[in-house]
Amino acid sequence: RRIAPHLRMSLISNASKLTPKSVDAMVGYLGYLKASINATRKETYERTMKISWDDTITGLKRLRDRKEELGSVLPRVRLSFVLHRENLDEILEAPALAKDVGAQSLNLFNMVPVQQRWSDRYDRLMTSDDVIENDYEHSLSVMRQFKQECVRHGISIFGNVPLVDDVT
Repeated sequence: RRIAPHLRMSLISNASKLTPKSVDAMVGYLGYLKASINATRKETYERTMKISWDDTITGLKRLRDRKEELGSVLPRVRLSFVLHRENLDEILEAPALAKDVGAQSLNLFNMVPVQQRWSDRYDRLMTSDDVIENDYEHSLSVMRQFKQECVRHGISIFGNVPLVDDVT
């Protein structure tokens, strides 16, 4: 802080290791924490992320509580989701989850299928069969409802909402 008071840092994380020590290091200093969540239900999260839902949610709530205790707005928290057919329908629960864990905004990305396995961490490779556009009308309806849920819960949307805000 003394050496570079103008410096603002951000962190992209899966948020599964937000210990009391790391939270204390962040609050009041880190500009943004972008937490890659990719699910709003424990079963989907643990199947796709291969890490503990409970650890992640507990850590985010720990950060929320510590910020409140110290009267700090930093770090601002953004939850991000990579959309695919396995998590599409639960995205409507994301604004309520964001509010519950103290996030201010949500960011959605379309899943981009890969051609080869890049990690042994996942049970299977997601392919073009998993993109949300395969059921366009349903996906469009969900994305429109998502925007309404964000308004209802007071959660900002960072970036475009796939299908709804896409520019062709």
